[in-house]
Amino acid sequence: PPLMHLASKWADIRIFTSRFKERIVCSLRMEKGDHKTMVTYSAALLPYSVNEGVLNVFIAHMGGPFWSRKNKGAWSVVKGEYAPDAEDKEAAAFREFKEEVGVSLGGTPLFLGDFKQPSGKIISVFISRQNDMSLSFVSSNEFEMEWPKGSGNFQSFPEIDKAEWFNIASAKEYLLKGQIPILTALFKELRKTDPSLLEEADEQSYLF
Repeated sequence: PPLMHLASKWADIRIFTSRFKERIVCSLRMEKGDHKTMVTYSAALLPYSVNEGVLNVFIAHMGGPFWSRKNKGAWSVVKGEYAPDAEDKEAAAFREFKEEVGVSLGGTPLFLGDFKQPSGKIISVFISRQNDMSLSFVSSNEFEMEWPKGSGNFQSFPEIDKAEWFNIASAKEYLLKGQIPILTALFKELRKTDPSLLEEADEQSYLF
């Protein structure tokens, strides 16, 4: 009968509308959830040393074919990804430093802060004062990738291929742009907590 047919159609419309609303809500929830799950977290350990009033930092050149011929803007704090709900970020920073530099760094680090990168990644940075600049790169763990791209051949590359000391001015020039705020925070932290340490470094203040 026409009335029953109309009722059936109306029921179909209500079901469709309900499902459409559910999909919209689900989509919005997934979007919010994806925004959270898409954020990656890295923990970093940044050794520093002051030599004759000049601030120096120990940073690393990123490994792999993409960075092999790049120098300026191709250096990074020594860092690595970790899961905040599964690992303490300080422990992760020490672990990553050992894996990527081949040296176990001792001492009690100071948490400098969380730094959001242009990619959305959050880097939690710890700083560790060194009495001298004897710390040097030994070896790095490796990652595997297809290279050349599309060739079907997979090769292994070091996470970092070298790590060196830079004075603060050079570090600002060679470090990834997104990480320069880390240097700014380090300099300001040291001027605040131990101004005598950098009393001869007034000429460096223009950098920040």
